[in-house]
Amino acid sequence: MVDNTLALSQNALLWFHAKQIFWLYLFPVIMGFVSVLCMQIYMRVGQMGKVKARTAFLLAAGSAMINVWGWAHMARTPAMIPAYGCGVGSMAALMTRVYAIALHQRWGLRVPTVIWKGNPAAVAEFRAQVSRTYPSKTSHPTGV
Repeated sequence: MVDNTLALSQNALLWFHAKQIFWLYLFPVIMGFVSVLCMQIYMRVGQMGKVKARTAFLLAAGSAMINVWGWAHMARTPAMIPAYGCGVGSMAALMTRVYAIALHQRWGLRVPTVIWKGNPAAVAEFRAQVSRTYPSKTSHPTGV
């Protein structure tokens, strides 16, 4: 039963609904995005080869904790599951378009920059930079 004598301000009502929309619909999508992003980061860093075991462990453990945290939220509120699935699917589709994530120097800071597969100039520049930094074994004078 609604109490008509209860005086609520429009701002309080708007704030309540904004929080409700965020926690029920946007938060699960963000959790899905972050879980896939963390998995992609630790898998790609692990494939680099020269990575410390401590770094690989911390990235994998952090990713697993974020995934379990997201799943725990979804288990408590089944209405969040479709939004979480949309976040996971959207980020997985987005990550198929990423060629690499490189660190570039901007404003005196090393800033991550996405290199998209659809940008052939950036891909060629990245490959040239990698070949200068890490010469391939086939270019060795002895052929080893």
